[in-house]
Amino acid sequence: MKGVRLTHIGGPTVLIEVGGVGYVVVVSPRTLPELEPTVGVFLYVHHHIREDDQTLYGFATREERATFQTLIATHGVGPGLAMAILATHPPAALVDIVASGDIAALTLVPGVGRKTAERLLVELKSRLAVPAYELDPVGAPGGASVVGDVREALSGLGYGSEEIREVLRELPGDGDAPTLLRDALKLLAVFLQHTDNKQEQQKLLCLDEKLEGAGAGCVMPFMMIHDVGMTFGRANSFNRDALGSANLAQWAGTPIWRDVKRCVANLSASQTGTLSDPIISEGGRKLLAELLGQLSDRQLQDLFGVARFGNRILPGGDGAAPVSAWVDAFKHKRDEIAGNICGESGNRVIGLGNWRLPNYPIIQLPNSDVTSEPAP
Repeated sequence: MKGVRLTHIGGPTVLIEVGGVGYVVVVSPRTLPELEPTVGVFLYVHHHIREDDQTLYGFATREERATFQTLIATHGVGPGLAMAILATHPPAALVDIVASGDIAALTLVPGVGRKTAERLLVELKSRLAVPAYELDPVGAPGGASVVGDVREALSGLGYGSEEIREVLRELPGDGDAPTLLRDALKLLAVFLQHTDNKQEQQKLLCLDEKLEGAGAGCVMPFMMIHDVGMTFGRANSFNRDALGSANLAQWAGTPIWRDVKRCVANLSASQTGTLSDPIISEGGRKLLAELLGQLSDRQLQDLFGVARFGNRILPGGDGAAPVSAWVDAFKHKRDEIAGNICGESGNRVIGLGNWRLPNYPIIQLPNSDVTSEPAP
């Protein structure tokens, strides 16, 4: 179907004009954001006919439509459930889920319980182009515990199922979940240049609805950091705000690695911090690299824009660097993490090299827009 989107009717439904005729089309959640009003669109359409209804379902790719058609041909899967599955897992991820027998991933789909997930895995294995992976079922007892633990942790941090699947696909097979997560968090602290992690900035809560009594264990512990402290600058011994807090030049000029061959990350000790120059495992490096790699340029712009980084007065000046400068520095530091391989000889490393922060035009701000004092 080739036409022009006229309006968003509501939910996943849009009105598309083709040759002067308006068609109501139900589109997948991944397709909807791509359909701009009054802009030409091209959709792969499935015409679903029932005795009492006819519905057009539209998809941005042929692969997505083919997966939808495979799903609705499966016993007990109607168009609504098929769309819910595709909203949770794109076609490639769904193939991986079925290949690895990942019951837990399928139960992330609204309306799919464990029994339904088990049945779908069996039926879809013969319908989808599933490679012959030699993996234990992730959702089964005793199967792929590291992957399961990491997935559970990332889910608890608010990552979506597709994001989690992409990360798990790249993780090394050895190691243990606590080490992967701990090293990823250590490297994240290095990335942010965060050392001001005083005890009073952390709280350990219990989310149990009811505790049995004094001394009773907590089933659902939850750790909360309510003040991240100084970040996006350069860690320093005395936690000088001018150096350690939202200082673009200091942050951009501080390399990720202090010793690239031994994967020693670069984080100077501070008087209040408990972390300095941590040694990072390959699993931890790869986990953080995959998570950071999922952030789009638009998301990075929103991150720094909402935090008003474009209004931060540069140390020693009276103007601010644009948000685009912070985004460029973020992406370069992300490349430093992605470009290393820990635990191997002949590390391939993207270091700072000759990279320097480009000269961006300074934004002159009226006094009312100043969000920080210039450095002394």
